Amino acid sequence: MSTFYVLPTRQILGSSLARILAPLVPGLELDAAACADLLDEFLSERGMQHNSFIVWQDDLDGERDARAELVQDYGAAPGDRIVRADLSQNRDLQRISSKD
Repeated sequence: MSTFYVLPTRQILGSSLARILAPLVPGLELDAAACADLLDEFLSERGMQHNSFIVWQDDLDGERDARAELVQDYGAAPGDRIVRADLSQNRDLQRISSKD
C-alpha cells in the first residue's frame, strides 16, 4: 500500500516555511521558491524510502477529481491512501477503493 500526500501549492507552503525559518536565521533572505525547493527535495527523498509520494497541488490540473488524477497520472492503486495536507492541520484522508 502506498500513501500519496497532496500538499498545498509550492508558493503557499514555501512562504509558510520561509516565515518559520526567518527568525532562526536573521539577516538571511529566504524566499518562497527556495524554501519550496528545499522542502520538495527533503520530502521526495524521504517519501521514496517509505513508499510514499509527494504531489504538490499545483501539479494537479484541477479539472478532474484528484483521486482519479492520482490513479491515472501518478499510479495510485486500490487500497492506496491519499492524505490532503493543509496548513490548518486538517487532513482529508481518503482511500482508493477497488470500485474506482
